[in-house]
Amino acid sequence: MALAALSISTLGACSAADRPGEGTGAQAALGASELRIVSVSTRPYLVTGGDVLLRVDLGTELDASQVEVLANGDDVTGLFRTAEDGSSLIGLVQGLREGDNDIE
Repeated sequence: MALAALSISTLGACSAADRPGEGTGAQAALGASELRIVSVSTRPYLVTGGDVLLRVDLGTELDASQVEVLANGDDVTGLFRTAEDGSSLIGLVQGLREGDNDIE
């Protein structure tokens, strides 16, 4: 199974100079896979209110049924729906804590 990761920080827990989620090395961890996680509603370091709309781009190698999404270690896969064209999953992840959060 391919792995992608996104580090999310809620606003107020980091400064403008501290931008987790940018350059996290997730693409390096993926190797040849095209799987990646993208924050749709805001930049990862600007998340407020404990929720973020995410898109998981599946690339050409994966089917949505092969993907599991974890937020801080908790399975949140059920929050995601497959896009009409089947190329990605979209989901609203809620209940993020203030500070760093890991989505993988």
